[in-house]
Amino acid sequence: MTDLDRWLQAATSPEHKDYRAAIRALAQLGPSIATQIVELLRSRGGDAVMPVVLRWPGAAVVEHLAPLLAGKDHEAAWRATHLLGQSRAAEAVAPLVAQLERSGRQMAARALGECGQAAAVAPLLAHAATLIAGTD
Repeated sequence: MTDLDRWLQAATSPEHKDYRAAIRALAQLGPSIATQIVELLRSRGGDAVMPVVLRWPGAAVVEHLAPLLAGKDHEAAWRATHLLGQSRAAEAVAPLVAQLERSGRQMAARALGECGQAAAVAPLLAHAATLIAGTD
């Protein structure tokens, strides 16, 4: 088992004695381990590795997580939506707007608000208007 494998294993459980060290080590590796982190986000322990992703540059978060939004794995899509909002990246607005239009889910609207980007305001207002009008 490699060091990376050990860190990945420890990062899936906040109760693991090396969890914090694993999160720090994986965060330092950055998006170079995106494939492994995205696979973990799809697994039952996915919530535990979310702090790693939040340390990536915004463009990397979007590049690796946006594809999860349209997938059939609703749990992975939820995690990706949440992380895109938490990233506060300008690049996250477009995939989150697409998710909002596709699903109309409250999580997509919340994530757009969390982005803190001016470009998110108009889509959020449009979504709110459809809710008020009862056309959604």
